Amino acid sequence: MAKKAEGKNLLLRILLITLYVSFALAYFIFFTAVIPIVMLIALLPLFVWMLVFFTWRYASVEIEYQIHSGAITFYHIYGGRSRRKKFEYRIKDLITVAPMDRAHESDVARATLTHDFRGAKNTPDAYYFTYQKAGKTCAVFFEATAKTVKSFRYFNSAATVVSTSLRY
Repeated sequence: MAKKAEGKNLLLRILLITLYVSFALAYFIFFTAVIPIVMLIALLPLFVWMLVFFTWRYASVEIEYQIHSGAITFYHIYGGRSRRKKFEYRIKDLITVAPMDRAHESDVARATLTHDFRGAKNTPDAYYFTYQKAGKTCAVFFEATAKTVKSFRYFNSAATVVSTSLRY
């Protein structure tokens, strides 16, 4: 799922667009007013394209998770080109797997460290799980499907709470 343009992601997109426009204006002014070599302005689209190619992928992030051999792994995919592993944990060692609702707010409030792998903050299919790391309770937020919850029930049925309101 792709991250929505909200919060930090929206700010990053605005800053990158501002950088692209500023670079183009500075390049244009430099090669017309400071050093009058007008022919180099023809290279401006190439330089702007290179700048966009190498930086915009950090503003267009997709999140993917896989459940394989009893472990869940989360990846960030930058610009559809490069994949980075962000988190991995064994499902049988999880403390709680539950939907994000009012009944389970206390578990989330006790977490000292959180990882957010949701596409948007207010998604209706939001689930979370908690785990222990160095004696501290940590939480991971993600968008669940019915198949994912079924896999969690298979690997850790005692900790999994099933929601009937999943869309997929």
